[in-house]
Amino acid sequence: MRKDRISYERHHDDEIVDEINIRIVPRYKMSDLSGDEWRVSAHVEFKRKGRVILEKVCLDLKIAMAFLYYWYTMAGEEGLFAQTEEDEAYCFQPGCREKAISEYRLKQRFCSSCGEVRPEFGESRRRFCANHLIRGDCGLEDADSNYEVMAGPGPEGQIWSGQKISESQVVIVKPDEQWNI
Repeated sequence: MRKDRISYERHHDDEIVDEINIRIVPRYKMSDLSGDEWRVSAHVEFKRKGRVILEKVCLDLKIAMAFLYYWYTMAGEEGLFAQTEEDEAYCFQPGCREKAISEYRLKQRFCSSCGEVRPEFGESRRRFCANHLIRGDCGLEDADSNYEVMAGPGPEGQIWSGQKISESQVVIVKPDEQWNI
């Protein structure tokens, strides 16, 4: 890989598929041999950023649920989850369906298992929408201090109003009460 290459690197929490829908679809079967009757099938949609990337149909809900992991794995092996230019136009925050308005360069890349700095083989970038310009200060790789704004607005001056924010949960356990939780 060339050192001057720019690549758009997915967020470490990105599981590619961010929504799976299973719906039961009725259909009326007509047959001169076996007769007419109502039947159903399970229609499965795997989505990314609101777009259907894989569809499957099977006999019923139980079978659909049993095959979900298999279909997910096979789609990955068949290259259906390869990053496209269309993907790169959307916010890199997993689960977000908004178009990106800003582009950040990662200053360093970190191993998600051990936290060690990973070697650079080119410039890695991510894009974010207006709701996700602020990255926070908790993580190593996905932190405001590890990004350089390359295009669009940055986190400075952004406000949190209207954001989906959840406070961290605090649980205090005293040694003599540890079994009464």
